[in-house]
Amino acid sequence: MENTHGTFNTTPRFSGFITYIKQRFKITIVIFAILISVAGLVFLINYIESNTALGLKIIKNDIYMPRMSPNGYNRVFDRYTGMVDVTVIIVGGETYEITVPMITVGEIVSKYREEDYNAGRVEANVPASTVIQQNMTIHINEIDFIEVVRLSEIPFTTKTFDVHTIPKGETVTTKNGQNALTERTYRIKYVNGEFHSEEVIGETPINPEVPEQIHRGVGGTVMVKGVERKYSYYLDVTATAYGVDIGFGGGDEITYTGKKAQHGIIAVDPEMIELGSQVYIPGDEYIKDDIYKAEDAGSSIIGYRIDIWLGNDDLDAQIEFGRRSIRVYILETE
Repeated sequence: MENTHGTFNTTPRFSGFITYIKQRFKITIVIFAILISVAGLVFLINYIESNTALGLKIIKNDIYMPRMSPNGYNRVFDRYTGMVDVTVIIVGGETYEITVPMITVGEIVSKYREEDYNAGRVEANVPASTVIQQNMTIHINEIDFIEVVRLSEIPFTTKTFDVHTIPKGETVTTKNGQNALTERTYRIKYVNGEFHSEEVIGETPINPEVPEQIHRGVGGTVMVKGVERKYSYYLDVTATAYGVDIGFGGGDEITYTGKKAQHGIIAVDPEMIELGSQVYIPGDEYIKDDIYKAEDAGSSIIGYRIDIWLGNDDLDAQIEFGRRSIRVYILETE
């Protein structure tokens, strides 16, 4: 439309421009408000994460906690749920009443005394891996260790050997034992200044152990003229023959025990074979395979020696018998 002065009317165009600017401004305000809200939400989440006790992360109402290992955090997250009330008592310090997730005792101790906990100078009254429970009381104790060296005597051991050469049921010590002497290093643990425990962490031998050796008589069996007989023990001895007036010590016809000397009697050392014992001697061309009686003794019959009566009517047989090694079995009494 043309005005009376010959010019154009610009008012409608200017008014439209103003309206456009207002609309753009409103959109900008809305976008800015949304950005402010998002930034505030991010800040709130970061604030919660940074201020949650013991480094907890809250994710969809679940709580995740880094578990402690002996060397500190192992970067592995275990899942816990729920909150519990716990009393923490630091020996020589303060008492804390806290509400925390169901984490481990070790993590609680680390919270209050991290440096000492990692260095092993403090520990709780329950194992560090224990998951805390409602109304649990945790004592954080001071720990100290010292090392001492002591001389220790270790008792000798005994080795027992079953043998057939001593009376059944008897024992003889053939070698005396000697205790071992060693230098031991102990690690002693103190809890709150009081002795708690100790362990051996090193050992240096000084004198070795000498084991004691014992022989134990167990007896056995032997065939005597086709019949199995039990014997108490056997001896390997040197045997000679004797009779009356043969020039090898001579003797009466009465034995040491008062019996009449005759075939089947032997002279023994009573310290080795008890007088009155029955003794089986395997026979040969000079000795009858038979059971003999230990009824005599003599001044020259000492130790592993026996004298076999061959009678006084066969001097040549006694001389030819000479000295010989034989095994004799001391039989059990039936």
